[in-house]
Amino acid sequence: MGDVAVVETTGEICMDTDFGQIDRFLHGEEYLSGFHLNDPSFDWADVESALAHRLEQVGANRVPSECQTCTMRSVCRGGHPASRYHDADGSFDHRSAHCGALFPLSELVVEHLVAKGLGDHLVDADLKRNLTAMATGTGVADHPGG
Repeated sequence: MGDVAVVETTGEICMDTDFGQIDRFLHGEEYLSGFHLNDPSFDWADVESALAHRLEQVGANRVPSECQTCTMRSVCRGGHPASRYHDADGSFDHRSAHCGALFPLSELVVEHLVAKGLGDHLVDADLKRNLTAMATGTGVADHPGG
């Protein structure tokens, strides 16, 4: 929950500030959660459930369609949802605006994890095949952005 929510100094639970930037014209619909630490019935489980439902509702918790064929999708998961939002269609189903930086960074992270023997714990089957090809010199990482 910490990667998508903040507690404001007023005690209000909100989506993180990146969502606040999206929300500049939506009157708080994306940023405000409706939960407050001072509410008598406040419960973190309720907050977590509501935020998970909201992310599911707007598709911000899914890997974007454009990223489905990317070999690094299990590492970056399309980037932070706020960097995937597009005003034209009001959706999060776009690769990150920072994809050009996230892709090479993800490759370095994977390379390091594999070198430390931790790669199998964090990658999906496509990425494992790609890593094997890269390690044997028979392939390179596939990047949907070109």
